[in-house]
Amino acid sequence: MGYPELLKSFEKNIGWVDFQINSFNNFVEEGIQNIVDEIGFLQLTPEMGDLKLKFGKVSVGKPQVKEADGSTRVIFPNEARIRNLTYSAPIWLDITPVINGVQERPEKVHIGNMPIMVRSKLCSTYGLTPRELAERGEDINDPGGYFIINGTERVLVLIEEIAPNQTIFEREDDMITVRINSEKSGFRQRHLIERKPDGEITISFANLRRLSIFTILKALGLETDKEICFTISQDPKILNELYINLYNEEATTSQEAIDIIGRKLRVAEDYREERVNQILDRYLLPHVGQETKDRLQKAKVLAKIIKKIIALSLNLIPEDDIDHYSNKRLL
Repeated sequence: MGYPELLKSFEKNIGWVDFQINSFNNFVEEGIQNIVDEIGFLQLTPEMGDLKLKFGKVSVGKPQVKEADGSTRVIFPNEARIRNLTYSAPIWLDITPVINGVQERPEKVHIGNMPIMVRSKLCSTYGLTPRELAERGEDINDPGGYFIINGTERVLVLIEEIAPNQTIFEREDDMITVRINSEKSGFRQRHLIERKPDGEITISFANLRRLSIFTILKALGLETDKEICFTISQDPKILNELYINLYNEEATTSQEAIDIIGRKLRVAEDYREERVNQILDRYLLPHVGQETKDRLQKAKVLAKIIKKIIALSLNLIPEDDIDHYSNKRLL
């Protein structure tokens, strides 16, 4: 099959914009709810007592416009273009107050508006026949896949990103870098692990820059050097390369490691430990887990990464090809 025939086949069977529409539909049907479920609730402590707002079902309405007299009605894309409006719909969230442990009646709360993709399942044109589209002033050949913001059509441009939750090992001379885009329920945190020519291994993520990865391991619960080494490897070749990191490590206990991380964050001393715990649980490798009980598993994942870094430095394994599409995603 020649190149022109291949393009025609792709257009006929897949289309140039269907992936955008399918992605938006999936975000509306599952993505938003997953994000809300991940948050779960909001804890408040007002003077009246303990108050918690429990989040429930999310729903998105049809695109609408609010007129000058206060009335609202359904709107179609062409009217949004002509009147320089944003083609958007309201978002509703079921919120249940829990006061002093007692669950009150749930309320459906309008939490904002969201632009709606033309020709998606929430679009006013969805399911209409060509004749019905023409009667409403819509182009029957419009493929959709874009938004209308203040009357102007806007398209989301694809970018290449490293595949989520995948470790990419690269080497340049004596410098080794590992990239991880850790993602869970729409939350993404970039990690960069580096091995300097002298053998020191550091990690950067959230607001931390080039922190000794052994400090992180100790903060996660691997307190002794022996425990760290045996978690990484029992191969003498690998262990010999860890010496510089063990020699330079300042922390001797988990609490000391937490204090070191806290000083790096430059936050108030009375809030320091709470902030470090938040960093370790929520922002460090969120795809592994986001609770305190997941810390040991995170330490084991980092130990495996350290072992592979050293193996790469010793030419025991090849580096990854960051440009290979198995290591990338289009976003």
